[in-house]
Amino acid sequence: MFKKGLILGIISFVAAVLLSFTYILTKPIIAQQSLKSEEEAISAFLPNVDRIEKIEKEGKVCPVRKNHIRKGEDDKGDYKEREGEDEGRKFSNGVYYKCYSQGKLVGYALIASASGYSSEIKVMIALDKDKVIKGIKILEEKETPGLGSKISDDYFTGQFKDKKAGELILGESIEAISGATISSRAVIEAVKKEVERFQIVNR
Repeated sequence: MFKKGLILGIISFVAAVLLSFTYILTKPIIAQQSLKSEEEAISAFLPNVDRIEKIEKEGKVCPVRKNHIRKGEDDKGDYKEREGEDEGRKFSNGVYYKCYSQGKLVGYALIASASGYSSEIKVMIALDKDKVIKGIKILEEKETPGLGSKISDDYFTGQFKDKKAGELILGESIEAISGATISSRAVIEAVKKEVERFQIVNR
């Protein structure tokens, strides 16, 4: 009995070591692929970009209003509201990108994230030098296939082009994906808040 337990323990230990080793090996590859995807998206929205500079501003804190936090929402868009309050939050972990073309600043790129209906949604936002949205791209999502997953479709993402953060209003300037209000709202709020934070930090 003791021998069997020892063998199982050794097998579990070896398996854990192998998984950790695999993670260490693949992590840089995954990061590189993610960066490539982000750079391709930036080039699509900001043509002729030949240099992208990563900027880190750790410790920058800006106010974010928490009023009208939605609770108990279903995918039809029904929700309850509760009162909130202002609090300081760090802007996107303090990281954004400056985009240049022939030595001239032509825009910025931000990475935002939000909780959707069934997954964390990661979105890239391209801004021109006047901080107007030139496009967004969904980098990661695992929303409901055929419903929430449609947030990646051009029909939805194309609605953000040439708009400012304050113009992003669900049901007015931005039409939600039918049957996927939560996923749609998550993207809108993520983009809006991220751009607003960026503007505060970079006044």
